[in-house]
Amino acid sequence: DVMRMTRDAGFETGVHGYDRVRWLGGVATADAAWTEREMRHACERYTDVFKEPPLVHGAAGWQMNVHALRLTQRLGYEYCSDGRGTHPHLPFWNAEPVRCPQFPTTLPTLDELVGIGDVTEENVAAHLLERTRDAPPARARSATAAISARPTPWPRNAPSVNRSCK
Repeated sequence: DVMRMTRDAGFETGVHGYDRVRWLGGVATADAAWTEREMRHACERYTDVFKEPPLVHGAAGWQMNVHALRLTQRLGYEYCSDGRGTHPHLPFWNAEPVRCPQFPTTLPTLDELVGIGDVTEENVAAHLLERTRDAPPARARSATAAISARPTPWPRNAPSVNRSCK
């Protein structure tokens, strides 16, 4: 109920994975079959909870492989946040284009900040707010604006897009 209430309150939801520990321990050396099982399982569980397929993917630990990147297209994600960086981009893997836009995360996670300098569990939120208080103006538009402005054809319009996770 909490997850559906979060979505219904206007917050974005998406797939982060089904089993974070298994993903982190296996994705680097995984074959296509293992990767597809993991990603489809997460997609199906999301659909069970929200009664609609996910449109966004954010890889656990920002760890992906070529099979996972290809699946972001086939599963019909509108965009992903599967890595770190400073600008939205279309990834390439060994010169192979991946046509699912990436909007990388630009900030460290709270657990990465705790223990650095004088940052503690008690002041980590305040530290992060201070760190972003005077952030430079964003150079990229919102994900929604960027997606609606992108050229066609894109995966969500392609016949191969599978909106059911099956």
